[in-house]
Amino acid sequence: MAKILVLEDEKDFGNLLTKSLEQAGHSVTLTEDATEALATFQNNSFDFVVADLIVKKGDEFVADGGLLLISRIRQHTRASNSVLPIVAISGSTKYPGLGSVLKTAESLGANVSLEKPFHPNELLDLIDDLLPAGATQEDET
Repeated sequence: MAKILVLEDEKDFGNLLTKSLEQAGHSVTLTEDATEALATFQNNSFDFVVADLIVKKGDEFVADGGLLLISRIRQHTRASNSVLPIVAISGSTKYPGLGSVLKTAESLGANVSLEKPFHPNELLDLIDDLLPAGATQEDET
């Protein structure tokens, strides 16, 4: 079981991801914006991160939410010499240049990117592929 931090502002999609990941035995913390995700990351230990790149702030889509999260997490992991797989996700048709945003996410440190819509099993397969064996956090309950 992995402890997974998810940044996803679309409630229905976030709930679908959470349900799919939990059914696969993972523990999920769902956040809706980069500020919340960063605070959650700083106060907890995670094995894996899924970051939506284009999130809403009010009524506007912004392309810095997930990119900011990825950048800050990579700064932290480099400083602590730790390994933390990150999957960048996005699919907003309202944001031009989606392909370049996904490439930017990878250049900032995302291991891989997925364009929405994708099947939850694709994400589960990536978790299995990217998560080092024995790298999960111990359950503290």
